[in-house]
Amino acid sequence: MTRIRKLFLIALLVGAIILAAGFAWLNPASISLDLASRSSRRVSPMRSSHVSLLAGCSAGLRYWAGLSVWPGRDVAKRRPHGWQRRRQTVFASCRLPMTPDSALLLLLLFAAAGAGWFTARMTAQRESTGVADANSDYLEGLNFLLNEQPDKAIEVFLRMVDVDSETVETHFLLGNLFRRRGEVNRAIRLHQNIYDRGDLPKTQRNRALKALGDDYLKAGLFDRAEEILHELSGKTEYRRPALEQLVGIYEQEKDWEKAIAMRDQLASLSDAGRSTVVAHYYCELAEAAMDAGDRAEVAEQLRRARAADPGSLRGRLLRARLATDEEDHRLAVRMYRQALEQDPAFASIVLPPMRACYESMGDLAG
Repeated sequence: MTRIRKLFLIALLVGAIILAAGFAWLNPASISLDLASRSSRRVSPMRSSHVSLLAGCSAGLRYWAGLSVWPGRDVAKRRPHGWQRRRQTVFASCRLPMTPDSALLLLLLFAAAGAGWFTARMTAQRESTGVADANSDYLEGLNFLLNEQPDKAIEVFLRMVDVDSETVETHFLLGNLFRRRGEVNRAIRLHQNIYDRGDLPKTQRNRALKALGDDYLKAGLFDRAEEILHELSGKTEYRRPALEQLVGIYEQEKDWEKAIAMRDQLASLSDAGRSTVVAHYYCELAEAAMDAGDRAEVAEQLRRARAADPGSLRGRLLRARLATDEEDHRLAVRMYRQALEQDPAFASIVLPPMRACYESMGDLAG
């Protein structure tokens, strides 16, 4: 039962109590005298009938309250029942004269309460009809899904959003389901429809934007995903996950400079400091410069890698390789020895180039 319907029911009850009390206070004799006086003034028959009706109602209610006896009975022989004695105690203490006009006002109050209750009931019926329509649409959409007709199901669920914005949660679940099944186009369509609804709360629209970014990542559309994730990185709630996904994109694209920038932003969000993974990004840049024959750039990137992670094993191996290219075999041997001490598991990788360095120095005994 809705709140408005409860309020009108309370109003109806109060109006009925007031009307009953008012009729109980009426004195039928005074009403009859009033009728006679009005008749002498040539009151219309319709108005006289109204007064007669009120007088009859008053007499009946006064009998029910125990304040009078039924016509034709002897008052002396009448012995009131227990319930009548209790009503007499209550109503006799509050019996007041009342004119028919006042009684008509009470009757109008009762009619207003009844009209309010009827309006509330019709409103509740319309609300229940709307809910029933939404539920039928929901069941229709599920039926299309079970019958492997996802396009028709999407049409139904999109229509449900227009009916009731609370059904948006269903669209999120359905969109995620499509994404997991690889039906990314359908997922994008659903999430885009949610995001385009300006009447939805900002939190739900941001959630739809995040889902769109996930959809584009799943589809391999990195440029669109990157644009959305950059927008989300400016929102506190999605800043960390958006930056992490951007790092993943740049790693796949081997855009190490941008990956380093995203890692630095992530480092600002935690007390752990800069990730040692950044050293690997600098090593990637150093290898690219080494392949290009730019030794100065190689040295600069290796310096940055050492600053990011002083114990980087990969950085030591690259420094040994650079020293070998520059024919600084002693430095190369020292780097290789440090790498073996740090992780002997790399012996199969370290020993061949280290032996070549000893051979170049003419010191095979080591």
